[in-house]
Amino acid sequence: MIVKKNVSISQFTNFGTGGIVDYFITLNSKPDLKKATLFTKEKGLKYYLLGSGTNVLFSDNKMPIAIFKLSNHSIILSKNTISAGAGVIWDDLVKFSVTNKLQGIECMSGIPGTVGAAPIQNIGAYGQEVSEVLDSVEVYDTVENKFVTFTNKNCELKYRDSLFKRTNRYIVYSAKFKLNTKFKIDIKYDSLKEKLRGKEITLKSVREEILKIRKEKFGDLTGKGTAGSFFKNPVVSARKFSSLLKLYPDMPHFKDGSKYKLFGAWLIEQTGWKGYKGNNVSVSDKNPLVLKNFTGHATSQEIYDLSEKIIKSVSDKFDIALEREVNLVGF
Repeated sequence: MIVKKNVSISQFTNFGTGGIVDYFITLNSKPDLKKATLFTKEKGLKYYLLGSGTNVLFSDNKMPIAIFKLSNHSIILSKNTISAGAGVIWDDLVKFSVTNKLQGIECMSGIPGTVGAAPIQNIGAYGQEVSEVLDSVEVYDTVENKFVTFTNKNCELKYRDSLFKRTNRYIVYSAKFKLNTKFKIDIKYDSLKEKLRGKEITLKSVREEILKIRKEKFGDLTGKGTAGSFFKNPVVSARKFSSLLKLYPDMPHFKDGSKYKLFGAWLIEQTGWKGYKGNNVSVSDKNPLVLKNFTGHATSQEIYDLSEKIIKSVSDKFDIALEREVNLVGF
């Protein structure tokens, strides 16, 4: 366990913003995790588990918290099940599954972040979600001070949400995914079907095409300045969808059970924010779900204020409450 005091969190986030945190603790083992939680209790501090810093916006203020950074990078394959440490980069896991001809997460290629964040956010893309393949999650219970295993059902997975997002009691240490060895690749999104038209559809070709699409839509997310999709795609009732479709017959949508998923990028574009550029912050001209610290000198408050204005614009025009996908810390 490595403990550093009074650390600027900006160097560990893709936005490149954020203030000073009391402690930054790197954890190399299960005993380290137990020690770190006891340490924060003794200090009377809250903790935040940091993945790759791609889906979080920290306050500019000094924050009385401890940041936990897990370095659990193991990947273990057993038949059609992959067990991965929370510190594993998510796309490395996807690449591993495709290489081993296991189907179930290939459409989530290119999503930034770590395996530890995947069940917390219940990440998903192009018709696939972690909830469909997650077998179990090993977590540290900070109240009982012990490691426990949660089944898929115990995780209470919903659209970009889970039990772990609603409580700070559990720390994800590893996750187990049950994938498919016998399968027929089912492409659910029309835009992806069009890109693959005339090509041999394999796990590899699907992954490669999605990586191309994501680069076109989001640009390079490996550098600083953006967190990828800042907002969730809203899900509305059939009644709300019907009323909107009468006003906007060309509105893109995706049926999600008895409800309808709308495209946040389209909603934001209709309110005029696509391509907006302020002093330090901007809205992508490729995908307006993406907010950028394009100068490298923006504050977290500037990014937050821009998101508030976008949320209000969408609410005023469509009567839809746009929600942030990015986690806010210290606001």
